[in-house]
Amino acid sequence: MTKDEAVKYHREMWNWIADEVEKEGIVLRVPVLEKNWCDTHNTHPTLSCFACTYCGFKLCEDGCLFDWGSGCDFTICGRGYYGECVRAKTWQEQAELARKIANLPVREEV
Repeated sequence: MTKDEAVKYHREMWNWIADEVEKEGIVLRVPVLEKNWCDTHNTHPTLSCFACTYCGFKLCEDGCLFDWGSGCDFTICGRGYYGECVRAKTWQEQAELARKIANLPVREEV
């Protein structure tokens, strides 16, 4: 997977997740949405996510492809926006977090 593909798939999937949450108006199960998007688009990250698939976990020590604002140690994703999105209490919060994830800045040095 190229860097451009990883960024493209990441952004498309997370914006779609936000759209689905807004359309349904309820908190949805993020892992199910991720799987549905990947199945529909016939693309599946071979590791945890598209960024991890791109770097093969080799860059986790130095940081993720995306700037989460807190680095990456392979658990940051679950504790940061991703974990908050999965555990959101309202659909509005979930959609907002999904959009934040979709629009994370790309670290150019990666």
